[in-house]
Amino acid sequence: EGTVVIAGVGGDRILEILEALDGNGYLTADRLVLSPHKDERVFVEKFSEGLGKRWRLSEPLSVRESGRERPIWVADR
Repeated sequence: EGTVVIAGVGGDRILEILEALDGNGYLTADRLVLSPHKDERVFVEKFSEGLGKRWRLSEPLSVRESGRERPIWVADR
């Protein structure tokens, strides 16, 4: 239940966090809001190969922050 937000770290780190939560049975949220600040392509590819089998990943939204475009993905079960 609920929503998990992970932002401000690299795409690989986001995946490590999610996989650890999932592996220990703690990833019970219905929605994920994810904003990697680097390694975006790797994040999307690896998410799709692993967790993406159980989560639907949206097209990225774009938010401007400190002069930079930051992608934000939403994933729903």
